[in-house]
Amino acid sequence: MKEFKYQADEAYFCAANSYSGFYSEFERVFRADKFKRVYILKGGPGTGKSNLMKKLIAFGNTIGCKTEAIHCSSDPKSLDGAILSKNGASVAMVDGTAPHDLSPTLPGAADEIIDLAKHLNKSALNEKRSELFSMLNAKQNFYKTAYSMLKIAGAINDAIDDLISEYIDYSAAEFMVEDLVKYSKTPSDAPEKRKFISSFGRFGHTFIDGYNKQGIREIRIKGDGFSEFLIMEMLRKELSKQEMITCVCPAVPCISKTDAIYTKDVIYRTSDDPDAYDCTNLYKDKPDRVTEMLNIRRSILNVASASLSDASELHFELEKHYSEAMNFDKTKTLFDELKKEIASILS
Repeated sequence: MKEFKYQADEAYFCAANSYSGFYSEFERVFRADKFKRVYILKGGPGTGKSNLMKKLIAFGNTIGCKTEAIHCSSDPKSLDGAILSKNGASVAMVDGTAPHDLSPTLPGAADEIIDLAKHLNKSALNEKRSELFSMLNAKQNFYKTAYSMLKIAGAINDAIDDLISEYIDYSAAEFMVEDLVKYSKTPSDAPEKRKFISSFGRFGHTFIDGYNKQGIREIRIKGDGFSEFLIMEMLRKELSKQEMITCVCPAVPCISKTDAIYTKDVIYRTSDDPDAYDCTNLYKDKPDRVTEMLNIRRSILNVASASLSDASELHFELEKHYSEAMNFDKTKTLFDELKKEIASILS
């Protein structure tokens, strides 16, 4: 099955492989009372869930909808969700399988399950039962290794934060924030929106520029893994009276840190750009052992990323077997019917 190409107005993540394990905001984002209809996709790997959501976004673009693509945190090339909005109404389609299991809230009235597995050739899969179980178990073991490594890296990260915070010149940090805030001047009572635009998965740290706004000033801030996030958090508090989207940073991977802030006037973003605002000069002094601890954390994160990559490779093998057993003609018929229903809902 070919990957279906699409273009969405917004792109982000709703889950993260973080220091504390798998973190999900699916229940909040896809709450049934926020939509006219939520379609919850079920079915094994390779049954076409991601491709169906990409087709939905492409369809939404043709009927004048605002489209949102929710990417998979482990494999950003795949989608976990899609949202179409038009005329004040929204519909959503979401992957309701593990690790973000979802069930209907009001079946038929607000949401419903679409079971793609009913289009599978069960006999063909049953012949490979032992092989499929072997791949599944190996995949789960790789995930266990990845999350064990992330937990260790998180403990080291906390120790670094505790140690390094004592050496920050907070007066210099406040002066830098005052200088940065002056570029954003449009006050608003709109509530802050929190989104993920980065992830930690099979490709290591991945960033999706899902809120790119042409013509708006962009300010990049670089640091050492602590100082830039301190400045970003101070900026977030200082800009609390403005309409903004703050993008938390599972790519660290720590979901409590902010790596981008989008206001109406300016985008603030962490960066490795050599010309970015430099936060590393905010220290009164800095212990040498911090560099060693950062190197240890980086090595552990490399093991975590490699384990997630190995898990993904096994997932792709599972997808291949399921895809071969899938009747995609029936999926196409199903989607044609869904398009008519969704167009009617959003008209």
